[in-house]
Amino acid sequence: MIIQLVSFAAGLIAFIFYVLIFLVLMRFQLKVDWFVLQLVIGSLIHIISSAFFYFAIKGFLYWYALGIFSFSWLVFFTLCTAIYVSISANILRTINIQPQHALSIDEIFNYCIRNPFEIRAEFLVFSKLAQKGKVGYRITTSGNKNARVIQAMRRLLGMEGSGLYTSVEVVVKEQGGK
Repeated sequence: MIIQLVSFAAGLIAFIFYVLIFLVLMRFQLKVDWFVLQLVIGSLIHIISSAFFYFAIKGFLYWYALGIFSFSWLVFFTLCTAIYVSISANILRTINIQPQHALSIDEIFNYCIRNPFEIRAEFLVFSKLAQKGKVGYRITTSGNKNARVIQAMRRLLGMEGSGLYTSVEVVVKEQGGK
């Protein structure tokens, strides 16, 4: 029973060490996406800590440590993702940093929606998934393949028509498209 508790503690210690390293690295504003950083740092810390505890603790139970580390990592990752992608959180943060703590809907759109979408559109051009032309952005063959996969995944996961976000198909139909 003691070795199980020690193994759980080892997994928890490894997770705390991971969070500290991740938060310190995020302060350096690296040119690495936070998602990739979490995966790489999480994997490295898990491997290093598992090897360390295996040799440091006689009878170390890997699966117990893996269970607590993996569960904690998933919860942390989910929280980071929710905060990172939440439009509402971004709007609140943007309003809060304004001197008057207020913005008009047009200002909210420009700060929170337009700028990130312009950056993402340029990234799609850079990734050769779209082309920029006179009338705007046009999807490439590669982009079309990716879009079909994403659409199939959204259908499979029940995201279409869920009410969380307006479906692209609804917007296109409202604008008189196919």
